Amino acid sequence: CRDKKVVIPALYLENPVKEIAESAFEELSGVEEVIVPDSVTVIKEAAFASCPDLKKVTLSKNVTTLSRYLFSECPALETVVLPEGLLSVESYAFSGCTALENISLPSGIESIGLRAFEDCVKITSLTLHEGLTTIERGAFSGCTGLTDLVLPASLSTVKASVFSDCENLATIFLLTGSLPEGWLSTWISGCEATVFFKNQWSYVNGIPPPFPPEHLYETLPFVAPTCDSTGLTAGSYCPICKVILVAQEVIPATGHTLKDGVCIHCGTVAESTGLTFDRPAGEKY
Repeated sequence: CRDKKVVIPALYLENPVKEIAESAFEELSGVEEVIVPDSVTVIKEAAFASCPDLKKVTLSKNVTTLSRYLFSECPALETVVLPEGLLSVESYAFSGCTALENISLPSGIESIGLRAFEDCVKITSLTLHEGLTTIERGAFSGCTGLTDLVLPASLSTVKASVFSDCENLATIFLLTGSLPEGWLSTWISGCEATVFFKNQWSYVNGIPPPFPPEHLYETLPFVAPTCDSTGLTAGSYCPICKVILVAQEVIPATGHTLKDGVCIHCGTVAESTGLTFDRPAGEKY
């Protein structure tokens, strides 16, 4: 009976294990978890591809590249613990990993390859850090769990149809004021997301809500002053971004206007309030 958990040894015949060969565990069934020791620096193409029962992988902290097809078509794979020193995710590395949802891309990643995360339908959030420079064609195509995404200012090359068939991706927030020259005009092809440039949104409590292209205007009502109370001029604000567009100004209280000792506006009787009205009738107090 094969163990469900495989811990690859750091030493084999007293020699350090530094490399995992191409297709070494490809199509291996029955194994649910693999731990790769820190002695390993290279994992070659398709080493864990098409493993039907593989659920979790912890990689060596000294691996800097996820090779082509490394975990492609592993339908049960849910969690991959990536090393902090990772620099690149190559083509089809996680393509077809339909159960993958627990993955945190390290801050040092510089490139994401062709269809690297294609059809990873359970990924609902993903942080792409500053320092990422290249996203290849179709890298996140078919990631239907994504709803919004922030793209860093460091991105200088973005190929075609990066988010094609991401049917629930509604908003993409850019940290640039315009598209860099290295972005293909078809980078957004196949995706209906609305794109916001850096001057159209800002973080609020860690969440990037967009400003509308133009402010919406909602009236702040005029408040009439009374004899005793101040009032306010009319104003307006944007209900989306909560910006005051036209500030309200305070209107001084009107004061009482007396006739025969009674305010003609509010009916206050001078004697009943203890107030002394020494202005002639018709004048304001």
